[in-house]
Amino acid sequence: MLLDKKGKLFGKISIVDVLVILIIIAIGAGLYYKFGKSGTVTPFTPKQTIQMTLYLESVNDYVAKNIKIGDTVQDRVQNVVLGKVTNITVGPDISYFINDKGLVVQGSRAGYNCVTITFEGQGIYGSTSATFSNIEYYINKSGTEWRIGNTFSYAKISDIKEIKG
Repeated sequence: MLLDKKGKLFGKISIVDVLVILIIIAIGAGLYYKFGKSGTVTPFTPKQTIQMTLYLESVNDYVAKNIKIGDTVQDRVQNVVLGKVTNITVGPDISYFINDKGLVVQGSRAGYNCVTITFEGQGIYGSTSATFSNIEYYINKSGTEWRIGNTFSYAKISDIKEIKG
């Protein structure tokens, strides 16, 4: 017989012990399936250096002048610090207007600039996005309020790269 009078399997292991071990194995398998295969970012996922480029369209001159290399880049809505500014390019404003003939034409507004900001930070690089503090960022994401140094702006992500080595 497999069970003796005391309810032990082969006279050594209690059936309750076997059930507890099976439950622990099932929980471990479930956790592995949930976190190991799903691509979920965990505290143990190794981080890479990620370079992201933000495009600030048609911002005031004083915004462009106040952004400095080394400034911290933060997603204010999610309260996530993404990294430090490594490069700034300030170009002429590109705006679109309707002229007196009703056509949309490209022009420029005085006192405004388009600014490209490159920054680097530690996150998880994916094939189509980057993840910082479990928040996913991808190219052309908008609606995020960016705090860069002592400035505040809305910008779109124009590029994401992993920096190797």
